[in-house]
Amino acid sequence: MTDAEPFSILSKEGWWVISGMFISLVCLSLFLYVYEKKVFPKDRKVYKDSKFYQKNWEKLYYEKLVLFKSLSVGIIIYDKNGRQQEMNPVAAKILGIKDIQSHIAKQSLFFDDMPIANEYKERFRKGEDFDVQIQGYLNMSSTTVHDSDENSFDKSIIDIQIRRLKDAEDNTDGYFVILNDMTSKYEVEQRLIQSEARLKMALSAGKLNVWKYDVKNDQYSTLYGKTFFTDRCSLNQVASIVHPDDKSVFLEKSQTILAGKIDETDLILRLFNNKTNQYHTIANRISARKDEKKQVSYVIGVHKDITKSILYEQERERNHKKLEFVIRHANLVLWEYDVKTKLFKSYNEPLNGFNEEKLLSLNDYHRYMHPDDIARSGLMNFLNLMDEGRNESYSVDVRLRFCDTEAWKHCTISGSPFEKDTDGKVVKFVGFRKDNTEWNTLIEELKTINSQLNMALKAGNIVPFVWDMESNMVRITTRDRLENISDAFEKRHEGLALEKVLLNMPPDDRERVHTIFAKFKAGNISEVHDEIRYDAKQRYKEVFECNMIGIKSETGKVDKVMGCLLNITERKKMILNLEDARKSDRLKSAFLANMSHEIRTPLNAIVGFSQLLMEETDPDTKAEFVKIITFNNELLLKLINDILDLSKIEAGFTEMKITSFDFAEYFEEIAISMKIQCSNPNVKFISVNPYKSCIVELDKQRLAQILTNFVNNAIKYTPHGSITMGYKACENNIRIYVSDTGIGISDKKKGRVFERFEKLDDFAQGNGLGLSICKAIAEANGGSVGFTSNEGQGSTFWADLKCNPTVVE
Repeated sequence: MTDAEPFSILSKEGWWVISGMFISLVCLSLFLYVYEKKVFPKDRKVYKDSKFYQKNWEKLYYEKLVLFKSLSVGIIIYDKNGRQQEMNPVAAKILGIKDIQSHIAKQSLFFDDMPIANEYKERFRKGEDFDVQIQGYLNMSSTTVHDSDENSFDKSIIDIQIRRLKDAEDNTDGYFVILNDMTSKYEVEQRLIQSEARLKMALSAGKLNVWKYDVKNDQYSTLYGKTFFTDRCSLNQVASIVHPDDKSVFLEKSQTILAGKIDETDLILRLFNNKTNQYHTIANRISARKDEKKQVSYVIGVHKDITKSILYEQERERNHKKLEFVIRHANLVLWEYDVKTKLFKSYNEPLNGFNEEKLLSLNDYHRYMHPDDIARSGLMNFLNLMDEGRNESYSVDVRLRFCDTEAWKHCTISGSPFEKDTDGKVVKFVGFRKDNTEWNTLIEELKTINSQLNMALKAGNIVPFVWDMESNMVRITTRDRLENISDAFEKRHEGLALEKVLLNMPPDDRERVHTIFAKFKAGNISEVHDEIRYDAKQRYKEVFECNMIGIKSETGKVDKVMGCLLNITERKKMILNLEDARKSDRLKSAFLANMSHEIRTPLNAIVGFSQLLMEETDPDTKAEFVKIITFNNELLLKLINDILDLSKIEAGFTEMKITSFDFAEYFEEIAISMKIQCSNPNVKFISVNPYKSCIVELDKQRLAQILTNFVNNAIKYTPHGSITMGYKACENNIRIYVSDTGIGISDKKKGRVFERFEKLDDFAQGNGLGLSICKAIAEANGGSVGFTSNEGQGSTFWADLKCNPTVVE
């Protein structure tokens, strides 16, 4: 198919126009001739009266017959009664009639065996002329047989024109029927339509556009598709949208083809597209058409927008160069292996002198491979795999050396199926060879560094972690160190959400660490040293030293925080123990000093008054001295007992004698004894026993000792007001308490209340060990002591003791 073929359709259809015009003129002439001359009258006597008319009639008759039989359309003539009178051979052939005379002799009526719809018959009866087209087999006689097969009848198309013949008085004198077999014409038209459709389909599939340039009128027009210029634009207007660099070539080619020097040419131009506001690359195929004078009358062109193809080719070329650059600088060797020829085509290969056209055999490679690696790596098995065309991939590590002086290079060779034949057998493999020498060296060095780092982390019980700000995940690395560090960490190595990590800290540490991470994210800090408690089981027994540092990305913004956790629990314990030891040492020194002072006070009185007693002769004075000596003996004895008792309790040498008894009943006994000791008339002693019965499991003597010390302490510091002793049961313990309205305790002295030899009033009696003994007894019982006090308003001392009380109110 030529470029101008789509425009030859009209020229091919021209003969139908000429033929139709000719047929119409002949039919009109015949109609007028018959109508005006009445060549088929039934009564011919009018012509016998004259030999002249006879002779002319015969001449006209034979001329009519020749014309009638030579027409290319079918003609049937009926009389005014609708009986068939004449039929030419073309009509007989169309209707499938072999013997015209026999058929005429039947005098068939007008509509006999004629497949005309009733609506047209009705129009005929009303006196109208009409045209109708009949498709399919037209059987005018059951005795006639058509020359062609049945399928051709079904495809036949016949145009029927029915006209009335009228006389001078406008009366119907006969009927004139024209039959035209349009089957061939229809088939040609269908073939032309199909050809045009296929052409348009081909043009559409190829994204081709067709244009025409009329030389005489200097006008371009679009015949198919969308062109880059508007219809009726001139050559200069088209030149105006051509890229400046292409304009001279366009004008030169155009003048050459318009001058008739060449008939066809190819031309690639860049044309400006107003819609995209850019130049598009257009490929043109131009063909000139000449007139009778051999002058170019018009030019037909087919063009295609190849902008994307050009861009794709440019991009492919750039990618190819990039690939070559990457392959060369990445120490990669690409290869193709042809199973049939058993030869390698390699790219960036030093063995072929970097000439990809030079093919290499397997022996060419074997000469440079380490002999041990050929067998060890299983390379031969993979080569057999390729020779057999199996659909499998492989990868092996081998050592290569291209000259005897250089060291062995560690390489990885990988191959995969690439092309198969019709039987599914692989006929071509592709792969690459990567030089890993430098990489292997780095890996070995990294392994050494990691090993050393891991040993350091293990030795120091250090747990590293990383917080990724983008994913908000924290990865705590405990692999291979869980047995050495702690069970405070979960046995997982994937990342934990920051919220989950924070939940594994106590509330006060959690809030502080959350603030630290927020500052890291805001870029306000870059390094932090802190102490936290972390435990996935939320026991918080261990303390970790946490060191964190921000890691910046390529943009200079901190996007990760790296840190490490060092378990300093034992260190903290050692520091606390050291501090306790120092404090204990200070307490011991103070204890010894106080004890020496406290013991010397009554001892000096005893020794001094004993000497005076020996020299005194007055009986009353002696009695007073004996009383003083006795009081100081009791004071010294109580002091020594308290010191021994406190030491035994704190050392754990005193065993608690736990018994079950009714504390409500025992409380009344203690209250009576304490009330007697409270001899100050300005102080009212009150006991509060809230239960009828309170069964407890305690050491009765130690319980009484705590209450006695609390009451004695209150008596000493309450000059007036009241002292209240009571108790109440809680879940698993009871709380005993003594409240007074005494002098109270100042804020400066509250921290030293339960210390040994601590006396809030130096003039008050006692040695300052009572409250220390109460604290030691309570803690030995698994309980605790405490107090509340306001200076000048009084105090309340209490002790919680575990005893599983059973209460009856």
